[in-house]
Amino acid sequence: MMNIKKIYYIIIIFLLILSCKNPKDYDRYFNQIVVRDLNGNRFFLNQVEASVLIINFYSPTCLPCVEELPALHMIYQEAKKLQYEMFLAVEPNLERNLPEVPSSFKNKDFDNEAFLYLKNVLEQEKQRRNIQIPFVIVEPPFKIDSDQFVTGTPETLIFTTKPLMLRYNFVGPITTSQNHQEILLSSRYKFFVSLLKTIYENTTTQIQYQK
Repeated sequence: MMNIKKIYYIIIIFLLILSCKNPKDYDRYFNQIVVRDLNGNRFFLNQVEASVLIINFYSPTCLPCVEELPALHMIYQEAKKLQYEMFLAVEPNLERNLPEVPSSFKNKDFDNEAFLYLKNVLEQEKQRRNIQIPFVIVEPPFKIDSDQFVTGTPETLIFTTKPLMLRYNFVGPITTSQNHQEILLSSRYKFFVSLLKTIYENTTTQIQYQK
């Protein structure tokens, strides 16, 4: 007779399979995404020139997002060595999570006023947390929710580009360790960095082969 624990794991795996979206759906969706940096420059994600794009979905009111920042800064340094692009991304309706937001702002479209408001919030966040990773605001209709392509924060996506294709979706913080040595020893951090290096080796091999 199958034990209860084994039945439990089978059910979980079955539910995960049912909940999985087709990878092609992810690629189609993110190829249509437009972002805006804090200088107001708008671009599609598929216009990024680097061979690999890393996007961490962040919120100033998300404690695990804040706790993850030391590890993200170390990953950002690794990404720069590999000539990858990396952003912290926020959703356009970020203001729903923020305290002290004027009630008149709550239901506004993502117009220039909304952009300037979010830019100000993120500039303050950069200064307060000493954030070195560039921010982008993802334009509507993008949103983060349990039934969407990005289900919560923090969540980190790794894409290869030309064409833009999702390679890995890392749900939850990579590590919330604050100490440099502890981060280096974290199994999740080591896995993430090894993944970046593997992708680098594969893309480098493909470029050499194409030449």
